[in-house]
Amino acid sequence: AKDVTVAQLLQQTSGLPDYTQAPGVNHDPTKPIKLDDLIKAVNRMTPASAPGTAFAYNNFNYMVAGLIAQRVAAEPLSVFLQSRIFEPLIMTSTFLAGDQGISPDHARGYTRERGTFELVKPWDPSWLFGAGDLITNLDDLAKWDIGLPLVLNVDSVRTMWSASGAPGSTIYGMGWVIDQRAGQRYVWHNGE
Repeated sequence: AKDVTVAQLLQQTSGLPDYTQAPGVNHDPTKPIKLDDLIKAVNRMTPASAPGTAFAYNNFNYMVAGLIAQRVAAEPLSVFLQSRIFEPLIMTSTFLAGDQGISPDHARGYTRERGTFELVKPWDPSWLFGAGDLITNLDDLAKWDIGLPLVLNVDSVRTMWSASGAPGSTIYGMGWVIDQRAGQRYVWHNGE
């Protein structure tokens, strides 16, 4: 991955292999994993494509990006996010699942299995590092939505919400699907 850029990680165009296929790793997301072990396993795999040439959604891109942010800041990712985003935007109910866990009172998801709906088994936060471990509520989400251009500069937000230009079935920016409905441009992302 020596030629992969941070922008390509964020745009899902890094070409890094699918981490869910990494050899020698227990892929049960309900069990903890060490990020270093996952990186070592992915390092033994062949890249999926050359960097920047194709879109392929892969949480591993954001896991690596989170690790880069943590190393550059020389502090845990949770501290970095707390001091640079959550505190300036007064997001008092937002944290990373790996730090505080998930409240037993959280909303529970369901999945359809064999014709019935069953509770989804929660993932261990170690599988979500940098990619999906953010816990928040609607009030803080609104603060983030309104305040993001204040903690990032406008050019950064514009870049984040611009399509990568890589071929693929999804038009993707940096963490956002770039879409259009009824002639109006909008950005979105699904989640669990």
